[in-house]
Amino acid sequence: MDIINKWKELELDYKKYLYLKELSDITIKKYCKDVEQFYIWLGENIISKEKVLEYKKYLKNRYKIVSVNSKINSLNKYFEWKGLEEYKVKSFRVQTATSVSNIITKNDYFRLLDCAKKSKKWKMYYIMRTLAMTGIRIGELRYITVESINDCQIEIYNKGKARVIYMGEHVRKMLKQYCMANGITNGFIFRGSKDSAISQKTVWKNLKNISIKAGVLQSKVYPHSFRHLFAKEYMKVSSDISELADILGHTRLETTWRYTRTSYDEKVKMLDKMEL
Repeated sequence: MDIINKWKELELDYKKYLYLKELSDITIKKYCKDVEQFYIWLGENIISKEKVLEYKKYLKNRYKIVSVNSKINSLNKYFEWKGLEEYKVKSFRVQTATSVSNIITKNDYFRLLDCAKKSKKWKMYYIMRTLAMTGIRIGELRYITVESINDCQIEIYNKGKARVIYMGEHVRKMLKQYCMANGITNGFIFRGSKDSAISQKTVWKNLKNISIKAGVLQSKVYPHSFRHLFAKEYMKVSSDISELADILGHTRLETTWRYTRTSYDEKVKMLDKMEL
């Protein structure tokens, strides 16, 4: 298709532009993938505001609103770069959720750990514990190295921002034991092939497999779910939301509050405890 070939000719320049904007490789790949999806849908038609609005409706009928807004954002960024700002469209308004339903509970977490232990999936066992005990993002797992666990805090640069990962004595001791048991003396602790850091895709795939065996809903088991679990458990031992924001690397407290929301079932249980 000619239009796809034209996009391929532009893609390299667009990637360079995004790179100079200091966006991460994952973000750049996502933006380009979303633009290519639009061009494939467009086919031989000419880009127009009407066509973009039609595409927006097409997305709404096939994806969740959060995903649709993400794709629209990618397109709008591309239109800005190409000087076609008149084609930009508004994202859908989303009501702020007051509860969460797709986050693992503490019981789910222990079931996943028990399943990994029985299946001798030790690497995933320790990855799940590390995610839950530190609240790090999956993209930050590569910063957990043999050299770094000797410190209580690790300075990292991620998502265009510098931040600190805090590590308690328990998690550092656990990781040192894992390294000793597996003969890991330097570099990445959690490795994939050729001694490189384990990929996010591999972690996702293994989590899904473990969730099936453990009988935990797959929709609740994904790397970021452990970050939410960490936030909720942290607030049980400390009511300082600003401290939690610092640990999670948030610049806005509003973002941190989203991590501490309870599920629908938890809200109902709390209501039932009211003696009125």
